[in-house]
Amino acid sequence: MTKIKNAPYKAEMKLFLSTDRLFIMEPSFAAFDSIHKISRKNLVMKFIGDGSLNTKAKTRLKIKEAKDHFDKFGYSFGPVYEKKTMRFVGQAGIFHLHHDDNQPNNEIGYRLHPSAFGKGYATELAKGLIAWAFNGDQFFDAVYAIAEPDNVASQQVLLRAGLTLQSEDEKLKFYKIDRQAYAAKSSAPEISRSRLAFYKPAPVEGLDVSDMEMAKSSFGRRRR
Repeated sequence: MTKIKNAPYKAEMKLFLSTDRLFIMEPSFAAFDSIHKISRKNLVMKFIGDGSLNTKAKTRLKIKEAKDHFDKFGYSFGPVYEKKTMRFVGQAGIFHLHHDDNQPNNEIGYRLHPSAFGKGYATELAKGLIAWAFNGDQFFDAVYAIAEPDNVASQQVLLRAGLTLQSEDEKLKFYKIDRQAYAAKSSAPEISRSRLAFYKPAPVEGLDVSDMEMAKSSFGRRRR
């Protein structure tokens, strides 16, 4: 059990994925305040959608969409916390490509608070999500990611995580790693997962999830 001192309120959140330094939690409205704050930062939103800052209504909608995806498939886009400080640092996850669950492909995405830039968190999250996808009972054949041409930092993250550039146009670059390529990499990270199969969550009780002091973030790639 991990508790935060002097928190506005306490709530239980369920752990989705644990990497070396970070927790990715299941989507939750309990993290609304922290998520909305990074959604109001130009550096975070620059490569998301049209670059506009979220209203509270849009932030609620995006969290609801993430929760609905998780409820349906057992994976999604959730809040991220530093293990050492238990501070909110951003969001990350895996979800259907272009948010279209009528097709089978899935992509990884992440965004971090600017104070988290340069810590290697984005690469750690990407590697952890890819490892999750190709281990256990997921049976993903491939994982995709998208970056805009001007988002050079995110492109470098995806390459470091083992994805390769597949195609590009004037608006987007498309990256991919398949199961065979992942298995061939000797440096695949060791991770701790909250489930061996979907729908077996491990709770992190007492984790304050509302307005923990923001620590770091950047967005990994995508326009929504």
